[in-house]
Amino acid sequence: LRLSEALLLMADTGVGKSSIFRAIELAVLHNPDVIEKGYGVGVLHLEETNSDTALGLMSIHAKKPFHLPDVEKTEEELRKAYDEVVNNDRLFFYDHFGSNDIEVVLNKIRQMVVMGCKYIFVDHLSIIVSDQSGDERKDLDEISTKLKTLTMELDIAVCCIIHTNRQGQARGSAGPEKVANVHI
Repeated sequence: LRLSEALLLMADTGVGKSSIFRAIELAVLHNPDVIEKGYGVGVLHLEETNSDTALGLMSIHAKKPFHLPDVEKTEEELRKAYDEVVNNDRLFFYDHFGSNDIEVVLNKIRQMVVMGCKYIFVDHLSIIVSDQSGDERKDLDEISTKLKTLTMELDIAVCCIIHTNRQGQARGSAGPEKVANVHI
């Protein structure tokens, strides 16, 4: 992941995009260069609560699926994973309850940058545009273009997830992958 660039992860619903995303988030958060520079990581998982996102990151770190109800876990294991992953001044979550408006999301990213974040993860663009009242294709193009502009303007890396349609293209549009520096 390079600053001033956008990465787009595209795949069908339910194939594990969010799990892969969490692993990347954790790798960036614990990357020695990122730590040395004091860069923060901003996380916007719009389909789940922040506590579920945190628990997912802690699960990957501990190599134990804390998020599953039938998995035995001790308070000590949870506290250790929490302290090693979440309890720091470099990981920021977006409290999105009640709003996924494009401008609100962009302003939250700007706020995260002011707080020191250089790596921003958005899971997923499709839910942002589904809350809009306009044309989904145009809304996807708009948010993608605005996110790409932010990457260059603010010298940040923005990583996004988007669902694909039945033809394997970004849902509603082919525009988001055109503005991403890397799409997988």
